[in-house]
Amino acid sequence: MPIISIRTLQEQVSVQFIQPRLIARLTSFFGVLSLVLASIGLYGVTAYNVGRRVSEIGVRMALGANRVHILVLVLRAAWGLISLGSSLGCR
Repeated sequence: MPIISIRTLQEQVSVQFIQPRLIARLTSFFGVLSLVLASIGLYGVTAYNVGRRVSEIGVRMALGANRVHILVLVLRAAWGLISLGSSLGCR
């Protein structure tokens, strides 16, 4: 039988793994895309909640709350959403 093509072992192995490599890259891309979309959604919900509570935040600052207390107030609600979403997503 004649030899049609001579390839190194590395070339033969790389040809065998083209499809699994493509699937891994696509899966990674969609994973990163889902994280970006989830982050944008979380930002939107947090901004909406803060926008609804502007008067409450103003009253708290008028009564003596500093920026750290306000930040903790906002982030506590955001972490609540993150923990709820993570617990539902891991099931």
